[in-house]
Amino acid sequence: MNICIEKSESGKDNLVVIINGKRQPIYSRYNPERDGNRFYKEHFTEGDDFYIFIGLGLGYHIEPFLNNPQVKKIIIIEPVEEIYSEVKSLAGIKQIHESGKVELFSGKNVLQFIPGIKGCYDYLFYNRIRVLSYKPLERIFSLLYADIERDIRKGLDDLVKDGVTIGKFARTWLRNFFINIKKVDKLTPVFSLFNLFKGAAVITGAGPSLDRTIDDIKNRRQDFFLIATDASVKPLVRNGILPDLIVTIDPQSFVHYHFDGLENSCIDDVPAVLSFLSYPTVFDIFKNRYIFFSRHPTTCLFDMARLYENNAILNYQAVSSMALKIALHMGFKDIYLTGFDFSYPEMRMYAKDTFFYDYTLMRCVRFCPFQTLEGRTLLRSSKKITGPGELPLYTSLNLLDYLQELESVIQEAAGFNGVRIKTWKTLGMPIKGADYVKAPSFGKISGMVKKEMAGMQVSTGARPDEGKFNAIAVTLAIRNRIFKSISQKEKAFDKSIEYLDKKDLRIWKIT
Repeated sequence: MNICIEKSESGKDNLVVIINGKRQPIYSRYNPERDGNRFYKEHFTEGDDFYIFIGLGLGYHIEPFLNNPQVKKIIIIEPVEEIYSEVKSLAGIKQIHESGKVELFSGKNVLQFIPGIKGCYDYLFYNRIRVLSYKPLERIFSLLYADIERDIRKGLDDLVKDGVTIGKFARTWLRNFFINIKKVDKLTPVFSLFNLFKGAAVITGAGPSLDRTIDDIKNRRQDFFLIATDASVKPLVRNGILPDLIVTIDPQSFVHYHFDGLENSCIDDVPAVLSFLSYPTVFDIFKNRYIFFSRHPTTCLFDMARLYENNAILNYQAVSSMALKIALHMGFKDIYLTGFDFSYPEMRMYAKDTFFYDYTLMRCVRFCPFQTLEGRTLLRSSKKITGPGELPLYTSLNLLDYLQELESVIQEAAGFNGVRIKTWKTLGMPIKGADYVKAPSFGKISGMVKKEMAGMQVSTGARPDEGKFNAIAVTLAIRNRIFKSISQKEKAFDKSIEYLDKKDLRIWKIT
C-alpha cells in the first residue's frame, strides 16, 4: 500500500491510496472541499455536540463540524499509521489538531484510547455523541473500521451504564469510601495474591446447580482452593464448608444479607477481596482484606499507574467475572465453575440456604407458600428462552449480560498459559469457552493465602490538586446531570464541589 498527496483541479490537495496498483482517491478529483461539505450536510443533526470520527484523511469532512459552534468536542481516530505520517505535517491537519475542540489518536494510540473510553466520565456531560466513519476510507479498510467502530460503540455503552450506576449511587458510594478509608492505615492490594498458586480452584456461584455439587465440594474439600462469591457463602458455611477466599463487589447495603448471621463467627478470618466502596458493615466483617480498585473516580487518589501495571483495576458488573479474573491472576491452571447458571433452571432462582430463601420464607403464609412466592418473583423478572436441553429456560437481560461478560473473561484466559476452565454440573445456560464436566479431576493443590497482612501503607496528605479534586467531583456531578436534571456542566460541578468541600477529602497513596 502506498499513500500519496496530489493536487485536484481546484488546486486543493487530495489523498490517494494505492493498493495492488489500483489508485483510489479519497476525495473528489475536482473539488475535495465539496465532498467534505456534502458529508457534513448528510450527518450533522441539531443537538449533536460531540463527534467521534473514524478516518482523518485530509480533514475536509471534519472541518465543517469543527467550524460549527454547536459542536463542543471532536475525537478523530486514524488507525492507519501510513496515512497519518503522510498528512500530519500539512497546514490544514495541524490547524485541526491544534483546535481546542479536537483530540486525535493514530496508529497504536488508538488501541490505548478505546479501552480508556469506559473511564471517560466527562463524555457524559455532552448532549449526544455520534460515531461516524468516512465512507471512502471505510470501503478501503472495511474490516479494520468495522472492528474499531464496534469497539467504540461498546465502550460508549459501557460508559453510559457505569455512569448511570455511579450517578444513582453517588452519595452512598462516596459515604462508604470516606467511612472505610479512615479505618485503615495499611492495606493489601489484590495483586498481592497474584502468581502465588498452582493446582485447581473451584469458584462457587449461588445458582441452583450449586446444590448438585455441594456434597462433592465438602467431601473433596482438601483437593482444591475454594473461592466463594458473596451470595454463595451462606450455602457453603451452612453445609460445614469454609472458603479459602471470598469475593464481593457490590457497594449497596443489601450485600450484608449474604453474610447476615455469619459475622463474628467463622468467616471473619477468611480473606476477602473487596473495595473501599464496599458497604461499611461488610467491610468491617473481614480482618484480612485484599483491596481491588474499579474505574470509580475515587481511584484517582491512589497511584493509578502502579494499580494498572499490577492489574489491580478490576471493573466488572458481575462478581462471577471478578472472581474468575482473580483466579486467573492467582496462577491456577484448572478452574471449575459451579453454581453459575445465568438462568432459573427447574424454575428455581437460587441455591438452598442463600439469602433469597431466608427472605422469602419470612413472607410465606398458609395461602401463599414458598413455591408460589418464588414462582411469582421468577415470572415477574424473567423471560423464557430456548435452553440447551428439551425444556425451556427462564432468564433475564441482566443475567445474559453477566454471562456475556464472563465469556469475555474466558476469552482473555487464552493469554494465561495452560489454563483450563470448566463448568461443573451446570443446569442452566451453557458458558462458551468452558467445558462441561460431571466429575472433576483435581491435582494436588499448592499455595496458600497469607494470614499476616504484610500490606502497604496508606499515607494521607493535603487536599488533592484541582485535577484530582475535579475527578472526584465528577461522581456527584454525574448524579446532578442525570438524576437532578442539571444540564449545564459548570452548575453540576459547582453543586458537587460544594458538597465535597464539607468533607475531609485528602490524598491517599499506596506506599
